[in-house]
Amino acid sequence: MRTVAVMIALLVASPAAAQLVGPPSAKKAPRAPRPTFRLPEASVSRDMRDVDRQIDRGRDAGRLTRREGRRARRENDQIGTLADRYASDGDLSDAERRELSARSAVLREQINNQRLRGSGRK
Repeated sequence: MRTVAVMIALLVASPAAAQLVGPPSAKKAPRAPRPTFRLPEASVSRDMRDVDRQIDRGRDAGRLTRREGRRARRENDQIGTLADRYASDGDLSDAERRELSARSAVLREQINNQRLRGSGRK
């Protein structure tokens, strides 16, 4: 009896799960979900969000190539992972905070240079 009830539930749920939500967007492919980090400091979190927005603006305006955007996002994710590791003991030391800020500043500068250069795109 239980088996029959489970089979009926699966048959009823299957058609609903197979339906498409809507047509795919021709404008942009959806981005993969961003990893979530337990960012311990508001300044580190703000730096990462600013870099992410800067990448989006550069990509949307065509000043960053897809490859450059991916590389910058990977580096930003690595900074978040490092922040998590540093904060695993509960708080960031001043040296850890300075290192994370310096890494973010370098990444922002690299993105700005690529945007100003226009990535060599014509």
